[in-house]
Amino acid sequence: MRLTTSNTEILNPPRAQIRRTLEGLDGDDNYFAILTADDGAFVQTAWSHEDGFILEYQDGDLSRHYRAKQTGIPHEAIVQAFSDYQAGNERWRTQFEWERLDLANAPSNGRHLRAFGGIACATGLALAYFAMAQTKGVGVWSAAVALMLTGIVLLRRSRSAT
Repeated sequence: MRLTTSNTEILNPPRAQIRRTLEGLDGDDNYFAILTADDGAFVQTAWSHEDGFILEYQDGDLSRHYRAKQTGIPHEAIVQAFSDYQAGNERWRTQFEWERLDLANAPSNGRHLRAFGGIACATGLALAYFAMAQTKGVGVWSAAVALMLTGIVLLRRSRSAT
């Protein structure tokens, strides 16, 4: 398992570290956390001042992406969901009502894809620079490369959407 935020990547985090990481989400620069399994499936949360916590998970490809219908999920429920997920306990799936988000077949607008692609590429480049300047290691570098690749895919897809 890998726990990722906008400024941290921790391999095989203990429950206490998951709690501390989720408590550190500030809704500004550090607003999301993703717990990724070795097979690429993940559970993720984001926190904002307006909506509190949201919770999502993905099992496999983009067509199997789900979001909890409830917003403003209590912090303790998010910690429990992440801890259960890490332990392989399926209880987190029954604690929430889920809606499927078919991200693979979402309608696309070329202009929006170009914008998101550009943002992803720019963010990836900034992360790459940060990784080199701060010597933060492979985790930040791999996140930078993933963002740049996502940006390239979106930019290519935007050509066919217009």
